[in-house]
Amino acid sequence: MFRFCARALNMDDQAKYESSEWSEWSEYRIYTKPDKQLATVECWWDEENPGVICWNPVEGAWGYMTELYSAWSGNRVSYSSEFRGMMQIDYSDAIARVGEGKYYVKVWALSSDIDTCANGDKATSEIYDATSEDFAAPVAQWGWAGDGYNAPNAWNTSWTQAGIRVYDLHAEKLNSDSGAWEWFGDTRVEGREYDSFMTRARILESGTYRFCVRAWYKLEDGSHKVSAWSDWVEKTYTKPEQKLGNVTGAWDKDRPGVYCWNLVDNATGYWAELHKVELDNERPNGISTKSMYTSPGKFKEADFSKEISSNGAGQYYVIVRALSNDIDACANGDGVKSEIYNTRTTSDAVKEAVQEALEQAKQSGDAAAAVEALKEKASISEIAVSMQTDAAVLEGMKELEGLYKQQKGITVESPVVTEAAGVDASKVNIAGAALNAADDSAISLHIDVAKEGNRVDVPANHYAGSVQLDISLMNGATAIHELKMPVTVTMPIPNGLAAGKLVIVHYDQNGKGENVGFKTNGDGTVTFTVTHFSTFLFAEKKNESGNGNGRPVNPDNSQNGGGTQSGGNTENGANTPSTVSAQNAPLSPKTGQQHAAAFPIAFCGAAALFFAGRQAAKRMRR
Repeated sequence: MFRFCARALNMDDQAKYESSEWSEWSEYRIYTKPDKQLATVECWWDEENPGVICWNPVEGAWGYMTELYSAWSGNRVSYSSEFRGMMQIDYSDAIARVGEGKYYVKVWALSSDIDTCANGDKATSEIYDATSEDFAAPVAQWGWAGDGYNAPNAWNTSWTQAGIRVYDLHAEKLNSDSGAWEWFGDTRVEGREYDSFMTRARILESGTYRFCVRAWYKLEDGSHKVSAWSDWVEKTYTKPEQKLGNVTGAWDKDRPGVYCWNLVDNATGYWAELHKVELDNERPNGISTKSMYTSPGKFKEADFSKEISSNGAGQYYVIVRALSNDIDACANGDGVKSEIYNTRTTSDAVKEAVQEALEQAKQSGDAAAAVEALKEKASISEIAVSMQTDAAVLEGMKELEGLYKQQKGITVESPVVTEAAGVDASKVNIAGAALNAADDSAISLHIDVAKEGNRVDVPANHYAGSVQLDISLMNGATAIHELKMPVTVTMPIPNGLAAGKLVIVHYDQNGKGENVGFKTNGDGTVTFTVTHFSTFLFAEKKNESGNGNGRPVNPDNSQNGGGTQSGGNTENGANTPSTVSAQNAPLSPKTGQQHAAAFPIAFCGAAALFFAGRQAAKRMRR
């Protein structure tokens, strides 16, 4: 008996995922395997082409399925299918991404009609031993900064770049009771010679820690070369009696998804970690992290609205702690857990209120009264979040807007987009505009390059490129800035900006910037919901800011997880999130345990932070 459920994944060219909620389960279906079955293949490794698995053809086969496994752990690390008549699959790229070790493949023939002829049995190949000769040159030098390496703090991890600019780091902590080494953190770092966030920001208790490092780079043909992992470097931490104080904070009532906290004396930065209760067992170290060491006075809030939007309705909380500049002299502060921010409750309540407003508008013929009744049951910010995160709420608001527009004699005109804005007007759509219009009037969205007086200074060290647009809602000749009801905008990403590195910041009329949560739609457009209009900055994060562009994605999509994670606050305190998929991360060095798919990688400035693995505490030394 089989059943299935489904969810929609929106993946852009940077392997960034945003996903819908899972559907309900389908009805079950019973399969009775027939007596007739395809033959079992014979498979072997190609001696002349390392990493290529070959097999013989099977009569009547419609295609073939293959799976690559780590011989040490037994974990599947990749899979592929072949329907073009070729009798081979090249796994050299997947093996290079994981690293040296022993591998085997399972291959089986596929039937075009499994009701009349079953798929063939799986055949298992011989062991393939991928040695260090197949990989890039190892890292020349590595160690803790306190042991003489060039990094600004004794608990930074440091290494010599040797011309290769992307590095994987792996850290473990010694369990003093069992004597076993347990997983502590992983990170990918680009364009840096040291990393502090995997270790210094996370070390909270006395103990012995160790890390190792490897280098990798991408070849011109698109394949990858990865060095062998370095040897371990150990170091023991003794937690001092002095430690930083704890933060106190709360969710911002007027800005959904924003968490604010007080500053702590002598803190050099802060760590803010977003959790979703429904995912705690799967992602114990959170789904997103924002962190900063410099300019701590400017980092006193974290906007997780985009991450919450991407991860869907549910119960969220934040853990925030103050960071010490020298953990040997003064320990990091304790993590303080926030109250629960339940977007599902809010969304369900808004959904119910919208449906009630619809019924009232239909029965009474007075959509305006229905809208006012809706505003009494839900705030404009709650409606905005629900329109952005819940498709049913958005559709309900569109229907309510249609009734309101008809009854009030309002015309929603086509968007007006100037050529200079670099946006295709035919792909611009809005919902909710009529709910902000005067009776018997016309309203439309206008997009133009920002006027000189509205432009803001853009920090060149944060963005590779940016476009500033004045986006306004025009009711006749009057520009509407503060909205009565939220408006959802779908529009193309401005020319020259990459979806995978996109940041959207809205600046109010006083010049205050605020991140805008958005979702990418896979067709070059983005959708966001706002409660006011003025100047919007569309920017592309620089590669050196650690946005994960160098991170290879394992071709095994079997676990299909999209992890949304945020960039850390930059040195001037501007919150600049990015999203990267951590899908099917490579094997842990020395342990052979596979990191779970869809775990978040968080970045701070130029440093990539660790991501959480499934059942991290069970990662033991081989």
